[in-house]
Amino acid sequence: LMLGTITAFTCVCVTVLLAFVQLNIYVIYIWGECLDPAVRSRARDSGQECRDPEFVHGFSGWLAEVSSDISLALLFDVLLAEAAKCLAKFLVRLRNYEWLEERRYATVMLSLFIEALSKVGMFAIVGLVFLPPWRFRQQGSGPPSAQACHGFLDYELCRAFRGCDLSLEPRCCQGAMMCISHQLEYDQRKHLFERAVKGPFCVAPFVRILVTVVIPWVVGLLEASVRSEVVAVGRVVQLGRHRHLGPGLWRWPLRCWQVCAPPVCRILSLIFHVDVDNVGGLRYICRGWPFGTPDLEFRGKMNDEGNQDQLEALRGAMDQATRKVFEPFDELMELKMNFLFVCFFAPIMPWGLVPTLIARLLEVRSKATKLFFVRRRCWPGESRLLHATQDGWAHIAFHVAVVWHAGLAIVAYNPDLSRWSTWGVLGLWFASSVAVMCVLHVASRLLQRLRQRVPCHCRRGWIACD
Repeated sequence: LMLGTITAFTCVCVTVLLAFVQLNIYVIYIWGECLDPAVRSRARDSGQECRDPEFVHGFSGWLAEVSSDISLALLFDVLLAEAAKCLAKFLVRLRNYEWLEERRYATVMLSLFIEALSKVGMFAIVGLVFLPPWRFRQQGSGPPSAQACHGFLDYELCRAFRGCDLSLEPRCCQGAMMCISHQLEYDQRKHLFERAVKGPFCVAPFVRILVTVVIPWVVGLLEASVRSEVVAVGRVVQLGRHRHLGPGLWRWPLRCWQVCAPPVCRILSLIFHVDVDNVGGLRYICRGWPFGTPDLEFRGKMNDEGNQDQLEALRGAMDQATRKVFEPFDELMELKMNFLFVCFFAPIMPWGLVPTLIARLLEVRSKATKLFFVRRRCWPGESRLLHATQDGWAHIAFHVAVVWHAGLAIVAYNPDLSRWSTWGVLGLWFASSVAVMCVLHVASRLLQRLRQRVPCHCRRGWIACD
């Protein structure tokens, strides 16, 4: 059941992510007309190359390209991570672990495995199937799709779904990914592959900061202001009357704000800021704040400074109880996925390390804001589980990265691949991956022995004592 569920979930996620790649292909080469020989000739005459829809459509083409990158980043780095975490919790619950530590370890590792498999699967297909020249192609303009694309899986599925008659529509389904790959030069396919990496690698970290820190913080402020809109509206109306602006000038805008703002702010708060279980579920949208007015018996007068501090402390505790909880494991999982993406994407897009580094610096400095002002503070726990998951994930990422880099060198970035035999390529890929793993394992063992031979009093900060 677990293997089948993970396989089905991975296939669905890879299919959805590949749909964004197909969307980019459509935007550039079908809607952007970069496959049209006339457009290519015009771009060549102007000393350019048609690689994006901006060349034909101008600002609207740039806007479509940026919107596609942001949508992919939002789906890739936010929604997919939450779906993988929910699926991992469900599968771990089926195993019924005896110890809580084992259950948490299994949840973190399984969630990381599902998320990484779903995300890396898309780039594995694009980089190892779309980019390499598996078929020999004659130089020049692309042949008709009925001849060039025959036998490709996505093209055949598109033809079967649409019921194309090739005698009437010879270029039916010409926008299929593998069909486009056979009509493009190697440099054009390489550009499209690097463009597919740009969204998850460069844009997704900033989108995640926006979705997990900035938007929840703003929504929390709006929800708190809506909670006290009666007092605020009353003060503004009184101010307007005092200045002889007339009640009619203030009544309708403030009444519209008072009626329309609370439901909208509550819906946004339910999505980004508050815990659904702690605020009463969907009833929170209609009823609003789940707690009533604090009714306390104070010693002395209500306006005393000590009594006001107690009241503010009580309100702060109630506000904390309604927020989503701060999960340290989620933050650590995010760092692990970032480490994996740097290992995978840095050779493909080296300049992408700059925005990634900037995003991580901003994210690290926003953790305190997220902990104290956005999320509910969690109970302290031991760090042993955090170190155990980090060690296991580092070993997994090391082996997968070796296989990926060998595949990039031998398959993806090999323009003469069509002249090699398939079994020869696979054999060389496997042999080189095993050889590099063995060399790195031997180097790791030698460094461990060297560390053990260094006396403890002679070590510096980079070598810890046992």
